[in-house]
Amino acid sequence: VGWFDFWGFWHHTKVAENIHQDVLAMANTEGASFSLYMAHGGTSGIWAGANIQKLSLGEFKVADLYEPDITSYDYSAPVNEEGHHGVGRYGGDLFVAIQSALSAVYGAPSFPEPEPIPLVSYGAIELNEVAMFMENLDVLSTCKAKVAVGKNFPSFEELGMDNGLVVYQAIRPQGFDRLGLPMYFTYSSLRDFVQVLVDGSQVGTAYRADIPLCNLLKAPPGKQMDLIVENLGRVNYGKLMAEHKGLHRKPPLLGPWTARCVPLATAQVEKLSWKPVSADVRPAPPAPAFRRGVFRIDGEPQDTLIDTRYLSKGYMWVNGRSMGRYWETKGPQHTLYMPAPYLRSGDNEVIVFDFQDRGGVKSIETTTKVRWEPWNYFGAKSPFTAIWSTQLNLQERKK
Repeated sequence: VGWFDFWGFWHHTKVAENIHQDVLAMANTEGASFSLYMAHGGTSGIWAGANIQKLSLGEFKVADLYEPDITSYDYSAPVNEEGHHGVGRYGGDLFVAIQSALSAVYGAPSFPEPEPIPLVSYGAIELNEVAMFMENLDVLSTCKAKVAVGKNFPSFEELGMDNGLVVYQAIRPQGFDRLGLPMYFTYSSLRDFVQVLVDGSQVGTAYRADIPLCNLLKAPPGKQMDLIVENLGRVNYGKLMAEHKGLHRKPPLLGPWTARCVPLATAQVEKLSWKPVSADVRPAPPAPAFRRGVFRIDGEPQDTLIDTRYLSKGYMWVNGRSMGRYWETKGPQHTLYMPAPYLRSGDNEVIVFDFQDRGGVKSIETTTKVRWEPWNYFGAKSPFTAIWSTQLNLQERKK
């Protein structure tokens, strides 16, 4: 009934009338059987997979472009992630479209539809505590391995990591305090997102899908370099199913390098050392950080959504449970579904990790409205990404 949504593209939807006609035709075919995928949308959280899209110019293949699935597995299903009727392209009701097609052949349902689960807003959540990522790296790390001289960085798999982050770290690498460093990342070496820090502050990022050829960054001189690499999801079919995650290249500088495992599991996040936001003193450039806030529920908890407006890219937890990833600057997903069973009467704790925390976001909002916003593919960083996105746009409009 729909398709995967992935970061950096618009929300896939189908036209309700087209779905109705397709189901009606199948229901009227004698002896036919069919299934609906998905009948009910869901949430993939941090366990999202990925697809590969072949980019071609005419008959010539240019690249295999990486498409990591978003946190929501809504899939334009007739029953959406929140348990309500799915809304198709141009506003049609996908549930009614399928129900009416089946009713036309098999008769009306013999039992009434349950009342929809309500969504409520609990207002703003003040994020009044902060924990800097690099200051808490020791409690967040579950492994630390030396990088062999002259060898590639170890992959996630070699470190026993299936998810989360790996931090490749060098303290006082040779010559870096005087010279600085130009750096490049290729599509084949970066899997999947990297944030480059010098002395704890960001100097640049690179994302696999934005660099079919390469991406060049200039790191200024400093005493410490950290390369934070994120696994955004494993390709779930074809020849790339067995690919390893991480940074597949030799270190950019000579010197002692280590690799540290950061699974971002609740057990580690709960050990963070927090301080009041008023004590948040750090350099102006963005840096990875956690923020914590509490909101109160009087009475029985109800489903809600958290809007990620003004955030950048990261992860979120509520009461120790992962809500998944967000990527506000990519889209198309801009709200995270927070089901009532994860909430409780009284105080509820929310923790936000943002790769590019600038210190300006003081609160986030709960809401009842799902926010999907299309990505502006004409503003893509890479001309290859723009060509690929235009091809997909044309394919989508034919459906």
